Amino acid sequence: MDPVTGLPDRARLTDTLAEMISEGEKPALFAVSMDGYAALAEQQPAEAEAALREVGSRLSKLVRSNDVLAVLHRGVFAPAGPGVEEADTEVVLDRIRGVFAVPLEIGGEVVSFPVTIGIAPFVDRASAEDMVSVAEADLSGRRG
Repeated sequence: MDPVTGLPDRARLTDTLAEMISEGEKPALFAVSMDGYAALAEQQPAEAEAALREVGSRLSKLVRSNDVLAVLHRGVFAPAGPGVEEADTEVVLDRIRGVFAVPLEIGGEVVSFPVTIGIAPFVDRASAEDMVSVAEADLSGRRG
């Protein structure tokens, strides 16, 4: 478990994705980056951790009971779940962006984070590790 947010960590995410795949579910994975998080963490570590907890809490409200929300690494969340078809992707992206559209109030200051989102749709014969790698590579490519 991630010690700051209490959410599953990368290892647990990979295990959960593997379980979904083995059960015949076709999960999609999103890698959601809080752009600018590293700078805040460097300058104000306590506020950065509070921001992680708040964003984690907000994203938790979006996931369905059969989904998982995990932390890939500091400042990058990973919601994943079965049944997200290509046509549904934009709806999911809009909901995630909506979480970041509302600024956070951390330590009496208003903080906003731009967001970049990588996507790993389910592909036949993909492993959980493959999906995580694809989501991270897509995220990296979208950052430029």
